[in-house]
Order: sequence, then structure tokens, then C-alpha cells
Amino acid sequence: MSTILKKAQGFSKERFKSTPAVADIYYYLKYPYGANLYKGVYEGFKEAKNSIPSKFRSDYDIQEAHHKPNRDLSLFRPINTPLLEPFETALKDISSVLDIGGGVGIDYYAFKQALDFSESLSWMVYDVPIAVKVGQDIATRNHCPNLSFITDLKQTKSVDLLLTNGALQYLDQSLSELIDQLPHKPKHLLVNYIPCYDGNTFFTIQNLKFSRCPYKIQGRTQFIHDLEVQGYQLVKSWEEPRTCLIPFHPDQFVSSYFGFYFTKK
Repeated sequence: MSTILKKAQGFSKERFKSTPAVADIYYYLKYPYGANLYKGVYEGFKEAKNSIPSKFRSDYDIQEAHHKPNRDLSLFRPINTPLLEPFETALKDISSVLDIGGGVGIDYYAFKQALDFSESLSWMVYDVPIAVKVGQDIATRNHCPNLSFITDLKQTKSVDLLLTNGALQYLDQSLSELIDQLPHKPKHLLVNYIPCYDGNTFFTIQNLKFSRCPYKIQGRTQFIHDLEVQGYQLVKSWEEPRTCLIPFHPDQFVSSYFGFYFTKK
């Protein structure tokens, strides 16, 4: 680790926060060594991905991201708490869920414990091939016939609720564009834990340790507008305190991750 980085670590917390230039240098130098750090600002997904050195993986379709033998799938993450009330409301008139970026089905197992929904509820996860393979194996072992997995949205049938929880930032397409690929528009949209700010949508690069991934920061106003154009109305939104600092780009600073509940007009 560089001498400058070590010196930056020695700053008091108060002094560090009040010295933006030091924070920029610190996180810029720390980026190669730490997970969940960010670097660069790019207009589009492809531009961001092309900037990643070829020695690194540049996607989420990787074993380390999804195969975690000791993971407790029933564990309810604190970031899911704001989803409970709107999810319970939506459950009154839905029979199917499309979970975009749902990994191995972690939200299916967690919400099944928290809300105790019916076995008749069909839950389909859309994700990368490795997540789908691991998820299918786990679902078979746990006897979950109503939990299924796909890698192509063209395989989707009509669904009542679209859920995406901490995943949209890794996708090139917007949620509005993803909805356009579905045979019918879902009645409910539950979106959680996505980085938003007051500006135009852009991409940065996130260090995930096992790979470097394009990472989307969404303009909150545009995100809501695009879904209103699709025929949805915003019922509720919430914030989760988490920052995303991109060194030397103060105008793109993210102070919160957001969640939204939309219903079809």
C-alpha cells in the first residue's frame, strides 16, 4: 500500500470528511485493494466495460459471486425491511413474481419466511447463467417447485409483480426497457436499493474483488419519469443511507440508495 494512502488513513475522521481532495486521493489509491469502491465516470455501459483492463473479469457471471455454501438463505437483510409493507399489499391480488437479478433466489427464501406467502405463488428469477444453475440446484434440494429460473426475458410469461432488489445498477438496460421485453406489464413494481442522485444517469466501475463491473448510477427524476410514461404511478419511495463516492467527480456523489413502489394506473 502506498505511503500516501497510509498517511491518508492517519487523518482524523472529522478532518478527512472536511477535506474532499484528501478523500479523493485516498479512495483513488485504495480502489485496487478494496471491494465496493468506484472509479471513473462513463456515459454508457459499453464505454465503462471497455475501460476495464483485460486481466480482470468484467461481469457478474462468476462462481464466487453466487456459490456460497454456508449462506443462510432464510436470512432477512435489513435493507429489505421497507419492502415488507408494499409487498404484503401486493400479495392480495398477485399470483406470480418476476425477480430481476434475484441471484440464487435469496429474496424468495427470505420473504417466504417473513411474509409466509402461499406455495401457489409462482416466483421466477431472471439472472446470469451461473446464478441460475446454482439457484436451480438449491431449489431442487429444498423442494421448491414454484421457484424457477431463466436467463432470457423472452422465457417470461405474464407476471403480476416485478421485483428487483439491488440489481438494476449492474444492468445495461433501464427498468423501463426491461418492461418493454415482457409480454404484459406487471401490476406492481417493487424496486429496492439502487443508487440514485439528482443528475443524469451514468456508469462507473465497481471493484468487486472477484471482478470489475460497470455500475449504473441513476438519475432519480428520470427513473421515475420513465416508469410514469410506461403507465405506472409512484405509491411510495424510501432511502437507505449509503454513499457512493467516485474520486474527482464530486457532482456525481451519491448520498443514498433508493427504493420505490409503483402500481399500474
